[in-house]
Amino acid sequence: MTRVNAAPAPPSEGSGLREVAYPAKPLDLRLVARRYRRTQYVNLVMPFVLLALWQVLVESGALDQRFFSAPTAIVRTLWKMAGDGALWTAIGATGQRALVGFVIGAVAGALIGVASARSWIVRAVVNPIVAATYPVPKIALLPVLLLIFGTGDTSIYLVVAISVFYVVLMNTVAGVSNIPMIFQDVARTLDVRGFRYLRTIAIPGALPVIFASLRTSWGIALVIDVAAEFTSSDTGLGRMILNSWQVFDIDSMYAGLVVTALLGWLSFLVIDLLERLLIPWRRGVER
Repeated sequence: MTRVNAAPAPPSEGSGLREVAYPAKPLDLRLVARRYRRTQYVNLVMPFVLLALWQVLVESGALDQRFFSAPTAIVRTLWKMAGDGALWTAIGATGQRALVGFVIGAVAGALIGVASARSWIVRAVVNPIVAATYPVPKIALLPVLLLIFGTGDTSIYLVVAISVFYVVLMNTVAGVSNIPMIFQDVARTLDVRGFRYLRTIAIPGALPVIFASLRTSWGIALVIDVAAEFTSSDTGLGRMILNSWQVFDIDSMYAGLVVTALLGWLSFLVIDLLERLLIPWRRGVER
């Protein structure tokens, strides 16, 4: 007869046995580098895969060519527009307006967000205003700005800045307010206060959240900028798209859309690079 041994019972609380803590497995930097290269490769290749699929659908007739231009036709149109300078003028106008509005809104949102997170007085003033005005579609403010400032770049700067401001503000407040407790305990132990606390604890701890908001708000900045250019400017990608639609120039219309998408994609890569430079300690966590 076979004897079956029972599994050993777990140690009781009073047995004097303690759990053995094993050291964490060291980070394999080569594995991290390979994963990073693969991620970057996929990021670079995916737009071309989508364009190839688009071309196949148009050539096969799955997409009506009256309403959907083939990527090859769009490339030919872009080449022609680049040659006569119209493309670079439109990109420069849209990029400049979006960037100026983005910087104004992001800086204002970050500064007021930090102040709101650290001061109950500022928070008491800002919170009701944000709660009342945030639900208003920001593009709906464009007629008011046009009434005050007239057509031109100033109105577009402001409507883009307002759109970016709310996103960065709320994320900055959340990031600074939710600093891990261990960091706050260290700050209290070392008597780190005031501006030194912001510089060494609060802002570095909130940077991942702030950069996430910058990615989102840059996309919003481009959307609002292009939409505002439909009615408030004679230049830019938005105006180019509208003019092409009015004369049923489908190739030029899609060329404007593709360039806008590429501009947003390249900008996301730049923001990602800045995040990796300013927050190097996040690399191991993300991969």
